[in-house]
Amino acid sequence: MDSSWGYVILAEDEHGPIPRPVGSDYIGGAAMGEWDRAQPHACNVNLKTSITCSDDYLPKGVNCRTGPRTLLV
Repeated sequence: MDSSWGYVILAEDEHGPIPRPVGSDYIGGAAMGEWDRAQPHACNVNLKTSITCSDDYLPKGVNCRTGPRTLLV
């Protein structure tokens, strides 16, 4: 893939349209209800992307990144 949008297209082909824009409740899906039910004392999040304002990238195909303004704090 040359873009992460390719993964969005694959997901929509398999499961139907993804609403745009999506709210924070959509990102967690059904897991958020379980999170509320369990009331954990701690959590560990593996973001799996870079948080950056830079336009630099490696010419390696897909470069996953997000800007600081997209974070839910």
